[in-house]
Amino acid sequence: RRWLLRHGVQLFEFRGSHTLHAKLIIIDGKVSVLGSHNLDYLSERRNSEVALLVRDVVCTETVRGIYGNLLKQST
Repeated sequence: RRWLLRHGVQLFEFRGSHTLHAKLIIIDGKVSVLGSHNLDYLSERRNSEVALLVRDVVCTETVRGIYGNLLKQST
């Protein structure tokens, strides 16, 4: 976390009553990836991690809207 912050990455932490530990990637507004999968060797080869890849503009825009609302509630 400290390394990421020192290198200019913005981190946001949601503190609500219902939380989910997940990762979200939105690519060019057309593709979304959502899941627990980390981008590392252990997640790729050893852990039971999952990710869902969606190639749909409407779904991706819906996800972006939900994410935007959650971001407003984050620090």
